Amino acid sequence: MSNIHFKVISWEELGPIQDLHFKKMFSNRAEMPTFPVSSEHKDLILGRRKKYAPWELLVGVYDGNEAIGWHVGNATDAETFYMRNSAILPEYRSKGIYAALLNFILTELSKEGFQVVTSIHHGNNPAVLIPKLKKGFVISGSQFHEKFRFLVELKYFFDPERKKAYGKSMGLEL
Repeated sequence: MSNIHFKVISWEELGPIQDLHFKKMFSNRAEMPTFPVSSEHKDLILGRRKKYAPWELLVGVYDGNEAIGWHVGNATDAETFYMRNSAILPEYRSKGIYAALLNFILTELSKEGFQVVTSIHHGNNPAVLIPKLKKGFVISGSQFHEKFRFLVELKYFFDPERKKAYGKSMGLEL
């Protein structure tokens, strides 16, 4: 793992990495039909997104000069960051790289002053769930998505007192 490193990158850098590896990263994903959005609504939605673009963090994962993964996420409000998508090439999994990426991301988010980190995952994705739970993320909910099916929500609290208060509000002592 001595050549593995992380770098904050732009969308221009991330695009080619995802184009090259996305299908390999998510080869077990069942494709569900998507529903078209009328061009009128699409223009309205895209216009709104461009006008109110949230703060984003894009991270490339590299082995030397070779891109082997990424992370994409964004602020959902002034204190909450949503980890939208992370992936590591299959041949690099189970080597602690995702856990190291998670540490890198949390360090960057802490520097930016975020208080809470959220993420949503397939319930059968131990490669992501286990490192996050070990890092201190807590299960905060579940949902059924028409495209992605059963999903588990996780939250990470930078402030231990806030995490404890959240646990108590759920009826748990953390």
